[in-house]
Amino acid sequence: MLRNGPGEINRDSLLARTDSRLKLVGALILILVLTALQQIMIILALDLFLIGIAFSLGRLTVKQYLSAFARILPFALIVILPLVFWVPGNVIGGISTPVGRLTLTQEGLIRSAIIGLRFWGAATIGITVISTTSWEKTLWALRRLGVPGLILEIIQFTGRYGTLLVEEMENLRRAQRNRGFVMGKNLWNRETVRAVGQVLGVLVIRSYDRAERVYRAMLARGYTGEIYLLEEKSLTVGQFGSAGLLLLFSLVMILFDRGLLL
Repeated sequence: MLRNGPGEINRDSLLARTDSRLKLVGALILILVLTALQQIMIILALDLFLIGIAFSLGRLTVKQYLSAFARILPFALIVILPLVFWVPGNVIGGISTPVGRLTLTQEGLIRSAIIGLRFWGAATIGITVISTTSWEKTLWALRRLGVPGLILEIIQFTGRYGTLLVEEMENLRRAQRNRGFVMGKNLWNRETVRAVGQVLGVLVIRSYDRAERVYRAMLARGYTGEIYLLEEKSLTVGQFGSAGLLLLFSLVMILFDRGLLL
């Protein structure tokens, strides 16, 4: 049995009370719509709409949103910024660098803007879903949507015990320092390589022993590989109606983007 609630950030919001399966399917539909849109203004309008949903229905605060967005922004910039200079087209400027001159093109700016706006929308969707859905409910919803249980078990235990392995590694390194071990000037130092190898070896053995103990304890408590919630609710008529409205909204956005409703 898995617990309800504690993993949620905004449990009192309307989105937090919405069925997790509906939220995941809706998030996937909106992300697909974002990838299908081509016009910058329409993508921007959808992004602003998604932010409005996050703040109103998800009850996210500005601090929560900006804090989460700042963590993933650097990864997006790594992909977006080079496109400004790499996409060929009409040159509108350039930057001189030690390795040569980087040309700024109009097509590169447009492509970067489109990808950046898509990333903004997708990130907003992800932040909203994560902030209104506990980890347990997310795994439960994925299982009910047909994701193989083995994959979910790997994800679940990786998230749960990854931090424990890091703590175990820190404990082993602390024990080495208490015994007077000092790292060499570089990683290829013989003593350093030997010490790192010893730590990794002990970590593997302890991880294996921990996995065996945890698995036997779970079997003793009736674990079968399925994910359950204390309260499993069926989808309501209103939620089915919300799903239909979402599909209609997505279709309208795509038709507007293609110029078929103008």
